[in-house]
Amino acid sequence: MSGTIGERLISEGVISAAQLAQAMVRQKQEGGDLGQALMGLGFLASCQLRQFFETVPQVPVKIADTGLSEAFLTDLLLKAAYMESGAFTLQPLATTL
Repeated sequence: MSGTIGERLISEGVISAAQLAQAMVRQKQEGGDLGQALMGLGFLASCQLRQFFETVPQVPVKIADTGLSEAFLTDLLLKAAYMESGAFTLQPLATTL
């Protein structure tokens, strides 16, 4: 999830580059945020904007799916175990992680 909000909206096909440019001009003139400008111009409905930001990522199945290193995940696991004061079971630890 890198890039600006506008770039992400374009890359996911929600708006066009021309629409983004118009919305940015409107945002500079009237203030507010980009989402308000896009909705004000009719390029985006509030439900579309809400849905764009409420996307739920897929649950990773493998370590490689997380995009994190094994060393980082091991460190995270040890920190979570430490926070449980040494007495933990797998279910609460999995929930914490």
